[in-house]
Amino acid sequence: MAVRPIDVEHMSLSELPEDVQQIVCQQLFDASDLARLAVCSRACRSMVSGPTLWQSLLVNRFGEDALRDNSSFNSAALRALYIRKSRTIVPALEIGAVHLGTQHLTHEQRADSTFGQVLLLRSVCWLDLQAKFYGVMPGNYEIIWRTMKVTTGNVGLANSPVVASIDTLKVQSSVSCLDEKEKPDTCHMQLDMQQFNELPTGHWVDVPLGRLRVDHFSDVSSRLWCHSGDWKQGLAWDSVTLKDLSRRDQHRVASLAASSVAPLVRAGRQAADAACILQ
Repeated sequence: MAVRPIDVEHMSLSELPEDVQQIVCQQLFDASDLARLAVCSRACRSMVSGPTLWQSLLVNRFGEDALRDNSSFNSAALRALYIRKSRTIVPALEIGAVHLGTQHLTHEQRADSTFGQVLLLRSVCWLDLQAKFYGVMPGNYEIIWRTMKVTTGNVGLANSPVVASIDTLKVQSSVSCLDEKEKPDTCHMQLDMQQFNELPTGHWVDVPLGRLRVDHFSDVSSRLWCHSGDWKQGLAWDSVTLKDLSRRDQHRVASLAASSVAPLVRAGRQAADAACILQ
C-alpha cells in the first residue's frame, strides 16, 4: 500500500508534530508574542497553554534555578513566573553589544554565572552595551548590572568617561530626572573607568546604575557605554536586573557593603539624584 507523501510546504503550524510545535514556540520567547499566537486559533491556543512550554522557556532562558521560585508546576503559575522574570531580568545572552560575536566581545560559559553564560569583554575601544526590559509594570526600580572584573590589572584608563543612561523604548513615553529643571529625553549618570578598576577580581558585584519610577506600563532601556579611544578589557556581565525597590527590605545585596567596591556603589546611588520618572 502506497504511503501518501506529506506536503510539508503547505502544512499548517497546528499540523506539525507536537515536539516541533514546542520548538517553534520557544523561539517566540517574548510573552507578548506568545499571547498573540494564542489568539490566532484554538490549535495555537492549545500549543501555548500547556505547562511543558513554559517550563522549557524558564529553563532555557533563566536556568534550572528558575523553577525553584515556583511551588506549583501548573501552566498558569509557570506562565506568571515567566512573565514576571521576563519583565525584570535580562540574561547575558540578551544584552545588546557593539562588536558582539567578534574577538572583542564574546559569550562564554561560566559555572558561577546565574544563567550559565556571561558577556565577556576581551578588548574594545568603543564599548556600548544595552539591556531592554519589555512590559515593565508601574513601580520604583533600581537597575543592577551584575559585573565581574576578570583581570588582575586595570580594565581601562582611570579617567575614561563611562555613561549609564535610562530611556524608554516607546515613542509616547518619556524620561525625566527629578534633579533637572528641564526634563531631558534620557536620564544620564556619569562614571569613570577607575570605578571599574577598583572592583575585586574574580567576584560578582551587583553594580547599581540608576533608579527610576515607572508610572505606566513601559519598555525600558538601560545603556552602558564608553566611547573613548583607549582600550578596555577584562570585564564580564552576568545579567541586568530591575530591582523592585518596594521589596528592598526582603533582601540586600551583600556585595554593596564591600569596601572595595564602595566608590562604584556610591556613584550608583548618586543616580538618585538619578531617580527618573518614566511616563
